[in-house]
Amino acid sequence: MDKYKEVIKIPNTLKEIDRGDLINIERLAYILKGLSEVEFETLEIL
Repeated sequence: MDKYKEVIKIPNTLKEIDRGDLINIERLAYILKGLSEVEFETLEIL
């Protein structure tokens, strides 16, 4: 069996994500990556 031909099953929750929701998640990830350590810790407290 060729390991590159294996099928990866995507969980149903990922299949149901709306494209708009996915864009919002990507934007949130971008914002979170830009936070300093102190800003991130403050966000965790909130």
